[in-house]
Amino acid sequence: MSKLANLTIDDQDFSLNVISGTEDEHALDISSLRKDSKYITFDDGYGNTGSCESKITFIDGDKGILRYRGYDIAELAEKSNFLEACQLLFNGELPSSSEMNEFTQKVSTKITLPLEVQSVIESMPKQAHPMGVLGAALQALGGSFPQLSTNTRPADVESFEETATLILAALPLVAASRFRFLKGDSIPVLDSNHNYCENFLHMMFAGEDSQSIDPAIS
Repeated sequence: MSKLANLTIDDQDFSLNVISGTEDEHALDISSLRKDSKYITFDDGYGNTGSCESKITFIDGDKGILRYRGYDIAELAEKSNFLEACQLLFNGELPSSSEMNEFTQKVSTKITLPLEVQSVIESMPKQAHPMGVLGAALQALGGSFPQLSTNTRPADVESFEETATLILAALPLVAASRFRFLKGDSIPVLDSNHNYCENFLHMMFAGEDSQSIDPAIS
């Protein structure tokens, strides 16, 4: 039986379900409060409001805690890699060696930007904020693949893995394309000997004095 909290407004009692999280934190479910009482809650900045239930991450900034699917982020940073962590977030479990190889291959085969996306990258003002350019490029990317963004939940959930793979492949290329475009340089060819993060750094900085890639950031 779920735990209840009682709220009294104008001598009328309302029962609110208590939701318990994975880290033994608790929340009051007020989803029916407006319908039942005609009242809403006010929480300036939503600092005390959880907007959704998540099985993906747990964050407690005050205590310095960040977990992905129950794994401490420090452990993942030390023992895992970027694409493996992505697989963990997507599927809830760390991938096997064969699953990791298949996923890596999928990401690497989708590393071509549509001309419409490249046009957006090059048409944005030079002083535009990088995040604004990135957002505009992703919107253009979605427009180039309408079958993956139908705004119909069952269809979009079914195509989630393909959509996520496409975005993962495109993001470093978008960032590097913008960076190189502003410098007047072209994007270098991907190096098959590099992993995902190494290739991002290669696309960004190839041709500069230092060619070595620090393992700590790749």
